[in-house]
Amino acid sequence: RDALAGEDDPAVRESLSTAIALHDLASSDRSVRLAAIAALAGSTHGEARNRLAALLDGSGAAAESDPEVRAAAQDAVAAIDRLRALY
Repeated sequence: RDALAGEDDPAVRESLSTAIALHDLASSDRSVRLAAIAALAGSTHGEARNRLAALLDGSGAAAESDPEVRAAAQDAVAAIDRLRALY
């Protein structure tokens, strides 16, 4: 997070922001997870979609139990899929 604050290169900032959001998906704080999902919703990074989809998989260790967080993750996956369809 400290590196992000001092970074001027937009591509590096985007990569760092994505990495931070991916990390934050595992936070115990619901608001942090929701913010991470919002940050990843516009990402075309493959790992972003995979990790968001894992929150929706009821059998995995990463599965999300909070209904609002699950709904946000589902919306984010749908947004990513729409972006991918444009490419």
